Amino acid sequence: MTYCARNYPLPLLPSGPGGVGGITSRRTRHCFILASDGASSKPAQYLLDEERAPRYSVAIVRHFIASIALAIALFSPAARADDSFKTGFVTRIADTGEFDVNGMHVLIGPKTAITLKSWEGTAVGARSVSTKETKVPALFLGERVEVYGDVLNGSSEIRAKRILFSMPVNRVSGVGIIDFVPDSSASSEGRLFRADGYVMLIPAAIGATFAPPLKSLDDLHTNQWIRYHGTQRPDGVVVLDKAEFSPNTINHREDDLRAKTDYDPAVIDKGDAQSGVSKVFQGKDIKRLPAWHNAAVQARVDRIGNSLVPAFQKALPEDDPTRIDFRFQLIDEPKHGDSWSMPSGIILVPYQLVTRLPYDSQLAAVLADSIAEVLEKQDLRTIPAKHKMLAANIAGAAAGAFIPGVELAPSVANFTVGQSMRQHAQQQSARVSLCLLHDAGYDITQAPMAWWTLAGDPKGGPPPKEMPDHSSFLYSSLGSSWRVPNPAPEKNLYLALHP
Repeated sequence: MTYCARNYPLPLLPSGPGGVGGITSRRTRHCFILASDGASSKPAQYLLDEERAPRYSVAIVRHFIASIALAIALFSPAARADDSFKTGFVTRIADTGEFDVNGMHVLIGPKTAITLKSWEGTAVGARSVSTKETKVPALFLGERVEVYGDVLNGSSEIRAKRILFSMPVNRVSGVGIIDFVPDSSASSEGRLFRADGYVMLIPAAIGATFAPPLKSLDDLHTNQWIRYHGTQRPDGVVVLDKAEFSPNTINHREDDLRAKTDYDPAVIDKGDAQSGVSKVFQGKDIKRLPAWHNAAVQARVDRIGNSLVPAFQKALPEDDPTRIDFRFQLIDEPKHGDSWSMPSGIILVPYQLVTRLPYDSQLAAVLADSIAEVLEKQDLRTIPAKHKMLAANIAGAAAGAFIPGVELAPSVANFTVGQSMRQHAQQQSARVSLCLLHDAGYDITQAPMAWWTLAGDPKGGPPPKEMPDHSSFLYSSLGSSWRVPNPAPEKNLYLALHP
C-alpha cells in the first residue's frame, strides 16, 4: 500500500539502524510503502525525488506516531493542571481568608500567586495597574475574581495556583426614578443623588437637560425621572457625563392601566382559578390566582412589604397621582418561584415561596424586587415580553404610557429583543432592591442567597450548584456599588450617603 503527500517536509527521525538521520532542507514529493506478506511485515521505504532513503521499520513509524500523540496529550489544555479555571464573584468570605467564588470553595496555599488589578486616574481616564500580592487582600462580596488551579472533590473545591482580583471600570446608562437626595447633596464636585440603584454625581460642568417644569439642578428632587450615562468609580459612585431630567407624570393611559390591575385579591378563591386552556390562549391572568388565607403568614408578609416602601413614596399626599398604594396578598401558586407585581401596586406572593424563606431578609429581598418593578414601571416597558401578564387586557392600555427616554414595547416579536429586555429589567430591579433593603435595615448580603434558594427544587433539597442569573446580578451590584463587608464605611461614599 502506498501513501503520498506533496510539499511536505520529511519528519525528524532518530538516526541509526532503520532510521533517517537529519531532516530534509527542501519540500519534496515523497511516499512510503507499507507491504505485508501475511505473517511478517516488509520494511517501509521512503521515495524522495525518486531516490531511495535508508530502510526503517514499521515499529519506528508506530513509535513516532505514538510520541506525537503523547506530546499532544501532555500539552493539551485538558491535561495541564493549571488550566482548571473558575471566574465569577466572591460569594462567601471565611475568617481564615479563604473564600468561595460562585459557590465553589477556593483553597489557598503558600505557593498561590495572587495578583490585584486596580485602576489609577479619573473615572473617565483610568488606567489599569497590576500588582503582585503576598496574601489575599481584604475581600468584599461580589468582587470579581479569576481562579486557576486543580478542581477537587468533583466541583465543590478548587486548589488555587493563581488568583486574579480585578475591579473593572463600568460605563453605565439607563433610565430610572430618583428615590433619594441627601440634605447636603451639593459639593465642589457637583450634586449627589440616588437613582436606578446607583449613587450619582452630576458635575456642574456637564450640560444637563430639563423637561418643563424643571429648569435647573435647583429643581432636583425625588420622584423625578433621569436618563443618564456615566462611569462608575471604584467607590461605587457613577460620575455622569450625560443627564436628562423629567417630572414623573401619569397620563390617562397609565391611569387606565392602574385601574385595570386594581382589585381585591383576597376575595379570589379556587373556583375563580383559570383553566389550562385559558392560560394557553390568553396568557396567565394573575387576577384569577386564588388567595391563600393564613393570618400569621399574611401579617409577616404585610410587615416586611410595608417596611420596604421607600420614604419618598410614603411622603406623597394621598391624592398625588404618582403615589402607589402597595398591597401584599398571599396566593396559592406552587409552581412559581417569584412574586408578581402589578402597576396598581398589588404584589401577589405564593405562600409556597414564603415557607422556603424563613429569614426576613431573604423574604424582603423578593418583595423588594417586586416593589422596584412597580417603582420603575417595568411592566409598562416589557408587556407582554415579561411573562404574558394579562396580555390581552393590558398590552393595549400600556401603549402610550409615558416613561421618559424609553421606547415602549407593547408587543415583542423578536425573541432576542424580549430576552434582552427581561435581563435589563432584572438587573435594574436587583440594583434598586438592594437600596430598598438597606434603607429598611435588612441584611443586603442575604438577597442573592434568597434567589439561589428559590432556584432549587421547590420540594426541598440544596440550592443548585450553578448560580442563577438573578443572584449573579445582585452579586455584581454588591461588588461594584456596595463593597461589603467594609471595615471603614466612611471610606465608601456610596454607603456614607445612605440614610
